[in-house]
Amino acid sequence: KIALTFHRDGFQALLRQGGERFKKAGMLETAARCYAQIGDTDEAIALLEKCVERRCSNVVSLNVEPDFDELRSNPRFQELQHRIWPR
Repeated sequence: KIALTFHRDGFQALLRQGGERFKKAGMLETAARCYAQIGDTDEAIALLEKCVERRCSNVVSLNVEPDFDELRSNPRFQELQHRIWPR
């Protein structure tokens, strides 16, 4: 199925499909990575916000994860960072 999706619809579709599967499985940070990589900033940040609300331990590396580089200039992402690491 993965190969078929990739061949038929490309890598972006494969990432979106993965994001949906991870979201349904409750793996919100991993789903957020998929959405960030395809440029769906709103969905990626919304999922990360849920991670912070649920106190997911894997958000502590948010500042250094290259998958989220494109989100860093977004005010919502910056506010999220301040919630994790208050100054």
